[in-house]
Amino acid sequence: MKLDSMGFADWVRSHALSLDTLDPDAGLDDLEPVRELIGNARVVAIGEAAHRVREFSLVRHRLLRFLAERCGFTVLAFEAPTVGSGAIDAWLHGGAGTVAEIASRASMVGLLECREVHDLLAWSRAHDRTASRPLRWLGTVPGGGSPLPGLEAVAGHLRSADPDALPLLEQPAERARKYHDSEIFTTLSRYAALEPGDQDVQTATLSRLRFRLETMAVSQRGTHREQEHAAALRHLGFAWRLDHFHRDVAGRGLPVGSAALDECMAEEVLQLIEDEPETRVVLALHNVHIRKVPLAGPAGLFPPATTSPKLSATTTGPSPSPAATVEPSASAAPLNASPGSRSPMSRCRRSPSTPSRTRSRVKPHSPSPSSAPPAATSTTPNPSNRHEWRTTA
Repeated sequence: MKLDSMGFADWVRSHALSLDTLDPDAGLDDLEPVRELIGNARVVAIGEAAHRVREFSLVRHRLLRFLAERCGFTVLAFEAPTVGSGAIDAWLHGGAGTVAEIASRASMVGLLECREVHDLLAWSRAHDRTASRPLRWLGTVPGGGSPLPGLEAVAGHLRSADPDALPLLEQPAERARKYHDSEIFTTLSRYAALEPGDQDVQTATLSRLRFRLETMAVSQRGTHREQEHAAALRHLGFAWRLDHFHRDVAGRGLPVGSAALDECMAEEVLQLIEDEPETRVVLALHNVHIRKVPLAGPAGLFPPATTSPKLSATTTGPSPSPAATVEPSASAAPLNASPGSRSPMSRCRRSPSTPSRTRSRVKPHSPSPSSAPPAATSTTPNPSNRHEWRTTA
């Protein structure tokens, strides 16, 4: 059911949280209602309707402070390349260099190269000097959006473990060099300019290489190379997903085609909370990567986005707090969605024979209109089957 403007305004008045200030250094008491909203969530995602908007960055800074200082969150997972992530994390823990120098090493489309993010990083570094549980940094975009860094990482493993497979790897690596760039949108534009036949060959070769490494996994068990092989297979899996991301964006547009990239970023966070059961993560991404409703609009590389800021939370482990109720997740249509349109995340499904990760929404007890944005998402992972996601049409 569509909401008229008055109905939506009434919903906002009933559910919105008013902040006393945007000043990142101000007190945090006005954010205390957030504690009840997130309950025992292990992952809280803070969205933004557009990058490099000052007000969004200031709200995110205040929320991060609250979650770190009062709720025990210890990881900031940012929309930034995994390459260079270690340099920022080391700087937060006292490493050399200025904040501008460090941010420029791991930025993507300039997302870290602005005063508000510099202030956020500087606060994190100061926080870590005295915090009993220091805040860590995690980049969530493999290769900065290009498969080439992942393929180069796999090459190092194959040189000793399976040199016969190197020619099979060099083919997609050489093609990736034709469109690779440190800026993701340049990579996407160059890829879209490739001949369709070259795109098809790239996808087929990456799929063949991935299958070869998967079949090698059994022979690596119990050897000194088992962990190294698992890491190489993970890098290759990201390269394979990024290839599908490039294909989808070239054919369907960024808002519709980002599902494969969304899955890459989700895997980074899921791996972390699986490896570290006590860790709580603040995830800072554009709304397009964390939304639960589809976007309507024309296809193309950069069609207009229609989302608004949101705060969502992901819970694993114990049941949500008594202040929330849980109901099965269902895709709700946005106010301007066309019939049959779907969120990219709704395209990620497991094989029918595979137990699925339970997904549900956490809503406050007070009722809200069915098409209003939900407050939070609760997720219970199934570690034994976590690598069996696949993308369907």
